[in-house]
Amino acid sequence: MDGVYVGEGDPEIESFHHLNPELQHEWNPLFDKIRRECPVARSRRFGGFWVFAAYQDVYRAYQEPETFSSFPNSIPAGELGQQRALIPVEIDPPEHTWYREILAPVFTAQRMRILETKIRAHAVELIDGILERGGCEFISEFAKLLPSRIFLELVGWPIEDAPKFLEWADVLMRAPMDPDPETSLLVQTATALYDYFGTELAKREAAGPPVTGEDADLIDRLRGASFG
Repeated sequence: MDGVYVGEGDPEIESFHHLNPELQHEWNPLFDKIRRECPVARSRRFGGFWVFAAYQDVYRAYQEPETFSSFPNSIPAGELGQQRALIPVEIDPPEHTWYREILAPVFTAQRMRILETKIRAHAVELIDGILERGGCEFISEFAKLLPSRIFLELVGWPIEDAPKFLEWADVLMRAPMDPDPETSLLVQTATALYDYFGTELAKREAAGPPVTGEDADLIDRLRGASFG
């Protein structure tokens, strides 16, 4: 981008990365600076990557996958130790459209209504606990807990594993970057998550062919889906 200022010479911009612990509690001043001075910026971290700070630039990038591929999605690439693209977030069209056609029916209003009774039950259970204690810290005692339970209901996995998923999610979102995959907490946690998925899928395969119709959960719908 000859002739266009992208932050060169500014160490704050050139060293920008989303895992910087110094920025975790206050991003706005730096983002305001990038939007004001160079809405298209270039960081030199992790081999170099672009930062788009204006809506129109982000929107255009999403509309041009041949120029702005979704793979790799993470910065740095492969930070979770994966050997292939994550589905569907690292898949470009037309394959991305085919995956969405498989997933979309699982998240219709009708499908969510089937889960409504279970979701309400979990919400009531959490609220009852809050009432007994006389108060709560809303994020940690409700807002973080309910989504993990809903996810497990959606995929048909044991609800008692919700604390495990919460712990994994916290590590994946907040753990510091470690360039060594042998010691990286991110890679170790992602590996544990992949192993869990593999174990549960193996159990489902051993139980027989996928359930079909309205009784099918997300995993069985994926097992019975056709791609392309």
